[in-house]
Amino acid sequence: AVAIGGGALHIPKNAPESHKKAAWTFIEWMVRPENVAWWSYTSGYIPFRISATEFLGEYWEKLPQAKVAFNQLEYARKWAAWYSAGAVMKIINDSLEEAVATGMDPAKFTQKLQRDIERIYARYEEKKVEE
Repeated sequence: AVAIGGGALHIPKNAPESHKKAAWTFIEWMVRPENVAWWSYTSGYIPFRISATEFLGEYWEKLPQAKVAFNQLEYARKWAAWYSAGAVMKIINDSLEEAVATGMDPAKFTQKLQRDIERIYARYEEKKVEE
């Protein structure tokens, strides 16, 4: 599997309606295939629309390595998005490393991992209450 990342376009739910409308107009413009191709070409990011690739042929011919990330999408898998995903993955990876290095008992490992992850989500719940 290949880890992929990239930019995202968001409209804050608490933004004024006029800002939401303007943001939506921009997003509609930005996701047109020719604009996705331009964004991919100028940023180096993977085009997020297959239809944009028809505009990248010459670029990919001149710079074949620019197409590598796009080709890797064949091996990419869905990834769940959740609060503090990066922090949770770091805890999982660090915990696995520690468990392997120390020969930690699997039951103890899963209990510790669950406690560590629950601490992150407790902070999330506190933030939700504050909003």
